[in-house]
Parts: sequence; structure tokens; C-alpha cells
Amino acid sequence: MGSCADIHDAEPCGEHVIQVADERTLIATARGSLRLDNGTVLHDVVVVPGITRTLISVAALFKDGMHVSFSGHKCEVFGRLLFSGVVRGGIYELQGGTSRSAAASALVAQAPKYSKNDLRHWHQRLAHLNYNSILELENSGKVKGLKIVGPRVLNDKCEACALSKVTARSAPKKATRPQLSKDEVCHADLAGSMQRSIHGNHYFLALKWIGFTHISFLRNKSDAAAAFEDYLVIVNRRSDNQPHSIKVLRSDNGGEFEGTAFQSVCSAAGIEREYSEPHAHYQNGVVERANRTISETARTL
Repeated sequence: MGSCADIHDAEPCGEHVIQVADERTLIATARGSLRLDNGTVLHDVVVVPGITRTLISVAALFKDGMHVSFSGHKCEVFGRLLFSGVVRGGIYELQGGTSRSAAASALVAQAPKYSKNDLRHWHQRLAHLNYNSILELENSGKVKGLKIVGPRVLNDKCEACALSKVTARSAPKKATRPQLSKDEVCHADLAGSMQRSIHGNHYFLALKWIGFTHISFLRNKSDAAAAFEDYLVIVNRRSDNQPHSIKVLRSDNGGEFEGTAFQSVCSAAGIEREYSEPHAHYQNGVVERANRTISETARTL
């Protein structure tokens, strides 16, 4: 540091001698704490009058139990993830300036030390897929470049998954009524409203039939009828233009499914309507689970 302006709890330190990389000797006159914009606090920071940049000693970080990684055009400091930097003009410049507010507070995420190919990294790269599935993918050899380095078991929990995948009580394991054939029932559910996409959509309609999930993005709920009509055209085309086998469309009691337009599409196609009870999402759990998977993936990313 070149001045005491950003230093908290500054106090004189006598003539503390510092030797820098070009073998010059500098004299520090004060010592204190420095708070960065991201909330990180550096202790035992010394002030050297006249220098124009804030310098951080890698040796001091090592002594404090930290680990520094230099790769390509960036550097990162681990132990707790304190900060990271990028190369500008041949110097690693840290992201985040200093804060002069002594009362400022921040939540600093505790980052475990991991390489770019360990299980945690692949968990994040593969849209927060569960650990067992990642290990199965590695063993199958179906994903090029998927080679996990380090432990195969992680005891720590993923914060993003914990916040994004909260669920209610589990649904009953068995159905309480006879089931129709899989190719006779199409399950429908509409999700939204959500933040507007770049194409102006606020909703998506999920349609699940014989194990395949089809997603249509909608600007308005009222577009659901047209989207379902288009879906029936796709189904017929994939069946070599033979009439589809859908006999029942199961959905909740949302207004988009009870409107005249949607009812007309179903009547014209000879499809019977079936509704789940209010607040009983498990009655249409086939597509509700698909919607949950899609929404969780989007949130974690």
C-alpha cells in the first residue's frame, strides 16, 4: 500500500524493511487491515509511502495456509476462495478494489480445493447431475474426456443443489386406480411465469407421451392450445401419418387447459380430458417430474 487511506486499524510499525523482486529495499511505516470490495479482509498489510500499487506477497499467502494457482492468463487464491485475478500488462490484476467502509460486511463462500477434473467440477459442468450418474457415465466411456481425478465420494453438499432442488413430501409409490397403456395417455403441464427469454417467452408447456418429453415455449398461457395442436401434427408425422393412439390427455385444472380453444383441439382429435385433483401434483407426476428436472437444471446453471 502507498498510503493509509484504505487501511483499517492502522498503527506505526517502526521501520519495517521489505525487499521486492527487483532487489530494491522499501521501508514500511504502518501496519493494519485492508478490506477488498468482495468482503475479503487482508491482515498485516504494511504501508510503504510512495508506491502506486497495492502488492500482495505470494509467500505471505503460503505462510497463512493459502494456495495460489497460476494458469494461462489468470490466477486464483484458494484455501478459502479469497479472490482471483487476470493478466493485464504482464501483471496479475486482482478483481475487486478496496473498500473504505470499516462497517461493511460480506458473506465469503468457503471453496474447497479441487482440480478441473475432480468429481465436484464434473458435477457443476454436467448441469449438477448427481454424483452416482457421473460415475456411471465415466465407467461407460460414453462421454469423451470424462476422466475423474481424485475422490469418488464427496461428503460436502452442493449449495446450488440444496437451494434449487427443494421438494415437498414424496408422493405415493403406487397408483390407486387402474393404469391405461402408456401409448394411450399423454401428460401435460405448463410451467411459468418466468423471466422473459430472449425470444419473449414466459412459459413452457411440457407434453410427455410414451416416455418422450416435448417442450414448447409460450409467450402467453393462451398459446397452449395451438402448441398442443402442433404437437399432434408432429406425433402423426412420426407415426408415418397414421392416427395417433392418444386417448386421454391428463393435466391439472389450469385455465389454459380448461379454455374453449384447448377443449376444441381435444374434441377434434377425439381425445378425452382427465384432470388431477387440486394440490395433488403426484396424480400427474409423470410430467410434473419432467418439469421439475428442467426447472432445476435451469436454476442450477
